[in-house]
Amino acid sequence: MGRKKLPITVLFSVVLLTLAFIPISTQQSASDYDPWNDINDDGKIDIKDVASTAIKFGTSGDPAKNVTIVGYATVTETEWITIPAGGFHYKYIDTQGYRQISVGFDGTATIPFNIIVSWHVSGGTYQIDSFTNNGRTLKVYEVQGQRLQIYINNLNTVTEYIYVDYYITA
Repeated sequence: MGRKKLPITVLFSVVLLTLAFIPISTQQSASDYDPWNDINDDGKIDIKDVASTAIKFGTSGDPAKNVTIVGYATVTETEWITIPAGGFHYKYIDTQGYRQISVGFDGTATIPFNIIVSWHVSGGTYQIDSFTNNGRTLKVYEVQGQRLQIYINNLNTVTEYIYVDYYITA
């Protein structure tokens, strides 16, 4: 009798062990979401993603997936600028393909610098900001053109110095 029950006992044990390793819930939790499996980037992995993958089954190509990291500083620069008495300085910053630019000015002049900020677009240039700076100033602009032009005018009668820091985000 013991030999007759052995296959049933082994089968029953295998079924119990298999069930022990199956998750109790069939619902997918937020921690299981993998954006690389969300083919149509709609925030959920569903039959549309499976269908899209099934249609492309068997094809090959470059495995790299283009990713834009929003809010990550991609270009940074600090420049110490010397401006002679009554002189000026132009700074051009290429912004094509970026979302936002932050520009910091740190000047120690006895008379404020005059600063004009403009966008260059295919049709010309247009001014977006004009201010005086005698100390620290931070300006944040949404990208509206191919490049940003910064014009700094030293209104003083002596040579002055100013730091210009900027970072551009994707």
